[in-house]
Amino acid sequence: MLMRNKTPSNSVNLAFMSNSPEANQEVVEAIRAMDLDGVMSIYASDIVSFDIVSPLQHVGAETKRKNWVDAFAQYQRPLGYEIRDLTITLGDDVAFGHSLNRISGALKNGDRTDFWLRSTICFRKFDGNWLIAHDQVSVSLDLESGRAGLLGAQPFKILQHIAGGILGTRSSDMGRTSALIGLACHFAIALTAAGFYYLASRKLRLLLEHPLICGLLYGELVFLFMYFVVLPLSALGPAEFNIATYITGPIGHPLLVGLPIARCVRRFVPQS
Repeated sequence: MLMRNKTPSNSVNLAFMSNSPEANQEVVEAIRAMDLDGVMSIYASDIVSFDIVSPLQHVGAETKRKNWVDAFAQYQRPLGYEIRDLTITLGDDVAFGHSLNRISGALKNGDRTDFWLRSTICFRKFDGNWLIAHDQVSVSLDLESGRAGLLGAQPFKILQHIAGGILGTRSSDMGRTSALIGLACHFAIALTAAGFYYLASRKLRLLLEHPLICGLLYGELVFLFMYFVVLPLSALGPAEFNIATYITGPIGHPLLVGLPIARCVRRFVPQS
């Protein structure tokens, strides 16, 4: 006989089949604390896993263990982990479940990630204990581009990340609202930077006479102020300097922020 059991929203309950709340919480904490032995305790030795990483099929607990090792190696502690809408269909010695899983946290290079996965898990009973004999993890696919729909730095996610400076990590759960807040913040920051340069140019003729050099230097100052003052005070906190920061910061800000501001002020503002 089969029966369905739907866990409450936000529950992280992969060990549900054990009927032990203590064991359930141990598995949750193991994932968040990157406790490899604790995580592996829920898998059968002959598990067949269709994991999110290549190849298409992973056979055996040791292979599954390596996948967790590789995943944990990407993140700083602790790892954010959440399961929603977990539903279990239970039989006498087999069962299956499905859920939406959220992974978030800071990578070793300082960047933050926050995305959702789809998970299907199949259980078998071994000597009275329920273990995962098969799992499948996937993301949605953008058929037009061939890219995973829930991963990557899409403009929508970038705007949500900007809003995260005010809203914190809950920004990713707020959909268009946080994206619009992020867009407003982006333009507010850009207009503020342009306004300061304009006001300074009213007193310092050098800014109008040498827009190339002054614009590049101003862009660098904007980056330093954002990185070392604004970010540490934001809801997301400071970020570790990495190659992406180097490209968008010391290189990107002078060319894409400071220089355009300086040239626009030079061209469109009346010279007195």
